[in-house]
Amino acid sequence: MEPSKQWTEFVGTTEEKVSDAIEQAKDSARQASKTQSGRAARDVAEQMEDAVAPPATNALWRTLFLGLAGVATLGSLGMFAAQRKHESLFMGQWVPVFVLIALWGQVVRRK
Repeated sequence: MEPSKQWTEFVGTTEEKVSDAIEQAKDSARQASKTQSGRAARDVAEQMEDAVAPPATNALWRTLFLGLAGVATLGSLGMFAAQRKHESLFMGQWVPVFVLIALWGQVVRRK
């Protein structure tokens, strides 16, 4: 079988698998919202989103977490310069966490 035909068959089956997985995820979400724990989880998520959604609060939290990411970056660089490799790696791992939290707040704000 020629490579282009193999690729076409592979991509076709991959697209089908992806669409099946999406449908299964949607069905699972619908079923979860029918259970008591699913409704409770949705309510907690909505309360958290409402708490960070106001523009002033969102800007404050975003600034805080981006500032923490900057401090963690500088701390990591400082520890690396001081030959404290393990502490530097530990501090450096917090940078993407803080950035993602700040971005999450921005995404929630655009809801």
